[in-house]
Amino acid sequence: MADLSVQKTPAPLKPVPKIQATALAGALVTIIFYVITLYKPDLEISAEVASAATTLLSFVVGYMTPPEGLGS
Repeated sequence: MADLSVQKTPAPLKPVPKIQATALAGALVTIIFYVITLYKPDLEISAEVASAATTLLSFVVGYMTPPEGLGS
């Protein structure tokens, strides 16, 4: 019979630091490309290149961030 006296606490609703870091990396690349196009309007960055850069930077940041966060 299962021990009903021990209750598990629900998982917190905030995302783990690894997910937060990758989301911020994606937003950062978008802002960087926006600023570049403001200062160099003649420079055309295709959507494919911007998407690839976002994916690569998000992967690198997510890979380098431990699941428990940087403070662990």
